[in-house]
Amino acid sequence: MAKAASDSAILMERGLRFSHASNLHYRTFITKDPMLQNIPDCMPIKNDDYQNALRLAQGSAQQMEFVFCVIKNVGHGAATNLNISAEYKVQDTSNPMTHITVPKAADVQLLEMNHSIALLIYMFKVPTTDDKAEIVQAVLRSSDAYRDAIQEQPITVTIRPQNHHLESDAGCTAHIY
Repeated sequence: MAKAASDSAILMERGLRFSHASNLHYRTFITKDPMLQNIPDCMPIKNDDYQNALRLAQGSAQQMEFVFCVIKNVGHGAATNLNISAEYKVQDTSNPMTHITVPKAADVQLLEMNHSIALLIYMFKVPTTDDKAEIVQAVLRSSDAYRDAIQEQPITVTIRPQNHHLESDAGCTAHIY
């Protein structure tokens, strides 16, 4: 009888945890649209780098390309206290410093299920086929309502080049790896 009660409690706890769990999908995306209008339910993180990129894009006749890391919550619950830390190696032939290491970080309090956020990684002002952005590593730390309620530590996920997704808008000339 005690074993059955224990098993039942464990099963209920797993069901409750699963119904509140987030599941984050990380990808690198290159686009000519800094507003990301072609990604449904995606909100760019409006930090200083992003605001500057928007100003430069509006005042330029050039066809710039923007590299974003996009995090989508495909889980059953909202992700809370999301911390993003990403590092990319960039080769930009129009920049006097051709090879650059770009670290980026952001914090997001809440990411609802089936929604995405995008962090601007780099902006190619004059993109060529020799330009590229390559992920070195990204680390996501997040929690959810259940973890917050029982004061568990956040989940940490490390994304490396071999286990992340890449996407590019049609017509982009720079490459992502």
